[in-house]
Amino acid sequence: MNLSFQIIKNSASSHFALTVRQLAILSLVYNEAIEASVDYYSKTLNLSKPAVTKAINRLEELKLVKRKPDTQDGRKVIVSSTLIGQNYIQQIQTIPYSMYHAC
Repeated sequence: MNLSFQIIKNSASSHFALTVRQLAILSLVYNEAIEASVDYYSKTLNLSKPAVTKAINRLEELKLVKRKPDTQDGRKVIVSSTLIGQNYIQQIQTIPYSMYHAC
């Protein structure tokens, strides 16, 4: 595991106690800047839908993401960003940059 990833993982874990899976989903929500369903995250990350749902449940508890009904398919739920989550991801993304410039 590279050093940058380890530092990001440790930072994420210490602040919100996120798992690597939760951090991966959160990163997709913000870096791809799209609103997508559990199915999308499941396929993109090659994870089961229950595993993704469990991770999103935790992210929603922490107010890092929010869910809303899909207007085109009432059976689906769309995961989207929150301001708290955006701020968190921005802080996490500055860690490798800060490390590089600290050397």
